[in-house]
Amino acid sequence: MEQSQAKNKIIQTASILAVMLLFFAALWVLRKEIRNSNSSEEEVLNYFRQIPLKQYLVALCASLGSYFALTFYDVLGLRHIQKSMSYGRTALTSFIAYTFSHNVGAAVITGGGIRYRFYSAWGLTVGEAANVLVICGMTFWIGFLTMGSIFFFLETPDIPPTTEIPASAQIIFNSVFTAGLVCLVVLTAYLLVAVFFKKTIKIIRWKFPTPSVGIAVGQMAAGSLDWTCSGAALYLLLPHSSIPFPSFLAIYLMAQLAGFISQVPGGLGVLEGTMLLLLSPLMPAPHVAGALLAFRIVYYLIPFILGLTSFAVYEIVRNKAGFKRALQILNRWAPEFAPHVFAVLIFIGGGIVFFSNVSPEIPSRINRLSELMPISILEGSHFLTALAGAGLLVLARGLQQRLESAYVLALIFLGIGVLGCLFKGFDYQEALTLLVMWGLLLPSRRYFPRKSSLFQQTYPPLWVTAVLFVLLGSIWIGVFNYRYEDYSPALWTSFDISEDASRFLRATLGASFTLMLFSIISLFTPAQPETEAPNPAELAKAMGVAEKFRRAYAYFALLGDKALLFNKKADAFLMYAIEGKSWVTLGDPVGSQKEQQELAVKFKDMCRRNKAWPLFFEVDQDHFQFYLDMGLTVMKIGEEARVPLKSLTPEALASADLKNTYQRFKETEDYTFGVLPAGEWPLLSPELKKTSEDWLSKNKTREKGFSAGFYNERYLNYFPMAMVWKEGKVIAFANLQLSHGKEEVSVDLLRSSSEAPQHLEDYLILEVMFWSKERGFKWFNLGTAPLLDADESPLAPFKDQLKDILSPYETVPHLHEIRKAKERFNPEWSPKYLAASGNIPLAVAFNNIRSLVSKVPHLGIPK
Repeated sequence: MEQSQAKNKIIQTASILAVMLLFFAALWVLRKEIRNSNSSEEEVLNYFRQIPLKQYLVALCASLGSYFALTFYDVLGLRHIQKSMSYGRTALTSFIAYTFSHNVGAAVITGGGIRYRFYSAWGLTVGEAANVLVICGMTFWIGFLTMGSIFFFLETPDIPPTTEIPASAQIIFNSVFTAGLVCLVVLTAYLLVAVFFKKTIKIIRWKFPTPSVGIAVGQMAAGSLDWTCSGAALYLLLPHSSIPFPSFLAIYLMAQLAGFISQVPGGLGVLEGTMLLLLSPLMPAPHVAGALLAFRIVYYLIPFILGLTSFAVYEIVRNKAGFKRALQILNRWAPEFAPHVFAVLIFIGGGIVFFSNVSPEIPSRINRLSELMPISILEGSHFLTALAGAGLLVLARGLQQRLESAYVLALIFLGIGVLGCLFKGFDYQEALTLLVMWGLLLPSRRYFPRKSSLFQQTYPPLWVTAVLFVLLGSIWIGVFNYRYEDYSPALWTSFDISEDASRFLRATLGASFTLMLFSIISLFTPAQPETEAPNPAELAKAMGVAEKFRRAYAYFALLGDKALLFNKKADAFLMYAIEGKSWVTLGDPVGSQKEQQELAVKFKDMCRRNKAWPLFFEVDQDHFQFYLDMGLTVMKIGEEARVPLKSLTPEALASADLKNTYQRFKETEDYTFGVLPAGEWPLLSPELKKTSEDWLSKNKTREKGFSAGFYNERYLNYFPMAMVWKEGKVIAFANLQLSHGKEEVSVDLLRSSSEAPQHLEDYLILEVMFWSKERGFKWFNLGTAPLLDADESPLAPFKDQLKDILSPYETVPHLHEIRKAKERFNPEWSPKYLAASGNIPLAVAFNNIRSLVSKVPHLGIPK
């Protein structure tokens, strides 16, 4: 066994060394032929650069024709094994397989592996995929034999008699007729086998039926078309000469045969060396080498890039679930920084366009473009590119503000920039850079949910300075580049290929005018309303209303991060915040039922006047019908957990873990629980602040807002504070929201220090529950949890948003764990709803609410 493995390793090593030797030998021949022709690498590159773009495009069409013919190799293979498959799937498999095998080599491994991966996913067995691969390989050689029979035997290469041919090349030309005879004999034998030999060949455990006559004829046709198109791709890139296409095709077949036998990937070096050896007597060697270099691009490189792209797209589509999971993970943190990253990228893109527009174009490129298009397109592209650059500088700020309109326009302007860079001077480097930015931005639509106008955004001084820096810097570079120009008035109206300075002046004027026009419109456009923080008088009124309300959520108005809308008597209010076009309330309006309904209608009318979307978030089922009557769409988003306190006792706890936790901390003398009234705990505020910072650090989170409390002394001073001490030091605390009529108690901010043992927060909640029961409160509010059937509901695509919204401080990976943690307290559940305008997409609604919750709150309430 070991000897066999050693032998295989020796054979593999020898094969690799042989291929490497052939490769370097081919490079040596290639270099020798170029040197013998008294030419230099510069001459090769000069010919390569001078090939017209039209010639490239025609050669590329011939190359794609070859790959089109190759797809019928697989069609014949599937027909041979009597398997039906759509041409689209067959063509995709064939194209990807052949682009890999042509460029990487080892066709059996690369092409065979790709075919098995694709065909097995579509129902073919290993043996059937192997049969297809065998037919593809046979078709390649049948095509070669067919072409060899014609161009080696029936139509031998026609070489001008005056041409001096080296002795090495003469030997090859003298052998052409013999090679053609061999091709004809082998091809005839193959056809006779197809006619008379109707058997199945068995190799190991795989069976290969012999092809039918129809398959054999199809192989001849497909193979011949493939060889003809690939040969034409190279022939079209060569300089015009007296050598006819049939004679060239014979030379091309011999060179490709040598490259295939060498097993060097793509015949690299071997093909070039053979073609130079055989064609250099007929045309200049540098021209042949330059054409071969171009042929490598149009027949190998470009299709290979297309094949790689197709393969990547196929894998993404095939593994949608895996990519979706990866994107969901990415979505947890990407929304925070992605808009800022794209803003920087698009700003850089605008700068690239600006500096490209003020630089002289490369003469050889612009001369080639002038052969293909009128001067008007070239001039227009240059001007439009400048406008697109100015637009990108402005849109970058909109992307930073997460504007949907900025996202759409950025894609459009990047596209204009790509086309403009190509048409104004074939600046492919800049075009490729902008195209990459376009490709990165295209799938990132979800990061830009805000419905707002670009003209309503504020532009900070730093941003304005950066735009002016790009504009003035580009003008300075342009003036420096064209410092020897005579800046006469005629320069503005001069249109010529060589007039780079004229294009610079017109483009700079257009870009400057665009930026100035945008500035003027923005100056006279009213800014979009932002959340107006309440003043101390409004907070005092809200506190008076909340103290008379029977639900604890009313106290969230005191956070100071939401605007307050009062009724005329100021005995009811509604709290809301603005995110883009979404105006989001927290809970139902606070007050009597009649005032609640009037405030909701007033709020909706206010949204209509401001062309905004009203969103009533976390409303109760008592008002379900009322929101429907208002013309809103109502959707259940979760359930609120409330624990009835009347029957609550330590012995009646449903969870054994909670019982053990409570008994363990209760029986330990080191831990002391107590509740300090609102005016008595502020002396401990430095200690509480340190505890809060420890909690944020150990949970790897930051302060949230809107529907979640944050540490702010002025806000916390409104409430009594429940605490747990250990040896006189506060290690956990929670502020208590106590509703009117002793209806319910809720814990808003719950924090513990890094020294706190596990489950100490559960103990604190239990102590607060028993403390509330002793004082006659009816319910303890644990907050909202997601639905049990979230995976099957219409909210399934928004599970991550819901987790961040309903439990913003939770670090659990799944929604069900949030609900499970509340279930331990055996609560009663009541539904919570989202009432929204029917024309707002759910994705926008949830993204805007999550943005409000996740914003770093303003920690100072106005004085």
